[in-house]
Parts: sequence; structure tokens; C-alpha cells
Amino acid sequence: MPERQPWPVTVSAAGYTEPDVPLEACDRLLEELTGEPRTGPRGPLASCVRPDGTVVVKPNLVRDFHPEGPPGLQAITTHPSVIAAVVRAASLAVGPGGSVVVCDTPLQSADFDALRRNTRLDAYLEAANVGGARLRVLDLRTRRLQPASPGVPFAVHRLPGDPAGYEAAELGDRSKLQRLGNAAAFAVGDYDPAETVEAHRNRHTFILSRTVLDADLIISVPKLKTHCKTGMTGALKNFIGICGEKSFLPHFRRGSPQTGGDEFASDSSIKTLHRGTVALLAHRYPRTFRLLRRLARPTLRAVATLRREDLALLRSLNGSWPGNDTLWRTVHDVHAAAKFWSDGRFDPSRPGRRILHVLDAVVSGQGQGPLLCRPVHTGCLMAGWDPVAMDFVGAVLLGIDPATLPVLTHALDSDPYPLGLTGLSPAEACRQASLLGARIGVAEATLPAGWESVRATRVPA
Repeated sequence: MPERQPWPVTVSAAGYTEPDVPLEACDRLLEELTGEPRTGPRGPLASCVRPDGTVVVKPNLVRDFHPEGPPGLQAITTHPSVIAAVVRAASLAVGPGGSVVVCDTPLQSADFDALRRNTRLDAYLEAANVGGARLRVLDLRTRRLQPASPGVPFAVHRLPGDPAGYEAAELGDRSKLQRLGNAAAFAVGDYDPAETVEAHRNRHTFILSRTVLDADLIISVPKLKTHCKTGMTGALKNFIGICGEKSFLPHFRRGSPQTGGDEFASDSSIKTLHRGTVALLAHRYPRTFRLLRRLARPTLRAVATLRREDLALLRSLNGSWPGNDTLWRTVHDVHAAAKFWSDGRFDPSRPGRRILHVLDAVVSGQGQGPLLCRPVHTGCLMAGWDPVAMDFVGAVLLGIDPATLPVLTHALDSDPYPLGLTGLSPAEACRQASLLGARIGVAEATLPAGWESVRATRVPA
């Protein structure tokens, strides 16, 4: 047998008990990964980016609030101390002639200014910019749902978005979504399905931030947490947040597998009522829809209590179940586009962009992720250039068997493009990740409703 190669992820000394990670902890992690001294004049990223270059730091800043307050918010967003530690290293590396950009595409209803206040992000970043680089924080969304007027809860407002603009990346038949065939069933929750279908009729187009694509170095800083559509989210899925138009991101196919969809396992009268109501109101009468939306789910839930099976089905609205065969493909496509789209074409035969990943797995998210996670202590940071390796270990830390998640097992495929861990079988990837995860400490996190089948039962020897 060939000699086993070291797992391509560096893990911090496990055991952090507070979400607020010291700056030096990240410096030591990056020093171990790059071999550059953290005490050098340009810090541990000196060999990763040129002086006067541009670094994009892409955290998970999904929204500005959580029903359980600050502790809940820490479970769904990258902690500002981790973002600041990465910004500090980037600022040292590029110096006063360089630029560091922190950016994300939050939920369309999120208040980005409130998010920055509630996480105290700006205060952390100000203290971290020790190299004197030009520091910017960008909201990459092109539109936002904002409070409108009495009786109309929300209205769509256009946003400036990326000041550098966007690029339409077309993957065509290299898209993993192409293998599903019928793009007419693609949907993204409350977004206009007509936009989703048009973007993926043969072309498979994604709208990517030019600021991100033009960077000399991209540093992704995801939060480890459970996810009701993919099982878990980490390094791979974090790149959904470089897309300016979320309506171009298929999350599921409408209907059940019996009708060619993967929105839920089987159809029911309750599901039919929900889907038909949304289709009628959301895009023909948007104001009425936004007003009734707040009342619809409690009403449907009350009706569903008459039939226990319908109550269970309600939990899997919009593809929130293990049978979702769409979103993992979108995740892979966007990540591949971020790496291989250049000069107006998608070419996986080229080396692609340098993307460093630093995973915030100090306080992770468990339960009904990605928006309603509760905190679970996993106590470590991870850094590396291979997002697939990182997510395999992340799944183990949450108590998930990586072999049960298509977002991970299919990431090992080199066709139609490589994402990471090239050459490893799913069985060997799971075994090595499980051994490393066991040394760090498995959290046995609460999984999203309906996902108990993915829980790991043992650590391979």
C-alpha cells in the first residue's frame, strides 16, 4: 500500500473554552500551516500574498439576530475574534499599500448594519489592522427585504452591492446540476423561481463578486454548523456567500421524488396547499404574500396536528431533509466557479485561485441549522488549503458520519472538476477524518429534524 499522506488540515490545540479566540492562537495555526514565522515583519502569511496585494476575507455573516440572543448568534455566524485574527495576519502580509476586504452575502432580510453592531465586528477589525492596510467591509447583496409601511411587512430594496461589480460564470455541461436534467423544477425558497430556472436552462449561471475573483488571496472563514438541507456546512458551502444573486442558487427541486423533485420525501395535502399558495401569491401578489407569510406557517402547523405524518412533513419544507439531491450540487458548482472561473471561462485544468480556509469550530452550531442553531462546544480552529478535508473532519466533530453526506462524498469526484482530497476513496477519507476527529473530541451535536440517520456510530480503527 502507498504510504498514507498527512491529512491536509492543520488543527489548533483543542480545548478553547471561550468563543473569543486570542489573536496569537490563529497566528500559531497559520505559522504551522505556512512555515512562515508569526513574529516576522510580514507575519505567517508572508509567502501567501505579495506586499501591496489584496486579500478577501469571507466569513459567514448570515444574519443579524437569533431568537436566543448573542449566544445563538455566535452559533450561526463566524465569531468576530476569528475574523479579526485572520484580518490581522492579512494586514501584516500586504502592508500599508495593500487592501483587506471583509465581505459576505447575508440572508436577504438581514440588516447588515445591525449585524456589524450586534457582533461588534467593527471594533474587532479596527484593532486587528496592525499592518495599516486599506480595510473595507462589504455587503455583496444586490437587494434586501426591508420593513416598508404599516400593513406591508417588507419591500424589496436595491443595494449597491459589490463596487467592483459582478461576473456571470457559466459552467454549462460541467455543472453538477446538469446531471439532474429538468431545470424547470429548480427553486430557492421565497425567490422568484422564474429567475432560478432561466439561470440554469443549459447554461448554469452564477453571479460572482468581482472583488472576490480579483483578489490575490481569498481566505474563507466559515462557521462549523449543522444544516437542514445538506447535513452540515463549513468550508465548501461558505462560498455560496460570494454570489450577488441568490435566486441563481438552486436549493431543491419542487415536489417529491415520485414527481421528479426532492423538496420532500412524499407529497401530502398540506404540502400541496403550501406550495400552491406560495406559487400563487409570492410572485403575482408579493405584498399580500409578505403579509400573510407570517400567519401561514402557524396556521398550517395547527391544521397538521390533525395528522401526525403531515406535521413531520412540514419540517422538510423547501428541501430540508436528507433526500435533497440538489443543494450539494449547487455548493460544489459555486466553489468550483470561485476557484476555476477566470478570463471569462471555466477551466478546471488550470491550477485555479489560491483559497485558504480557516474554520471557526470553537463554538459550533447544532440543531435546526443554518439559521436556528444552538451553541455546541467543539473547541478548535482548523486551517488548510483543502476544503473537502476540512469538512470531512468538521462533520466528524459534529458526530456525523461523513459517508452519509453527498456534499462530502461527491466532493471526492474529480469529474467534472476537482475540489479536494483527490485520489482518496470515500471509505479512506472517512477513516482518516474520523481518527483525527476522535483525537480532537467529538461533540455529538443535536442534528436537524429528520437527520438522525447520518449520525456516526463508531470511529474506524
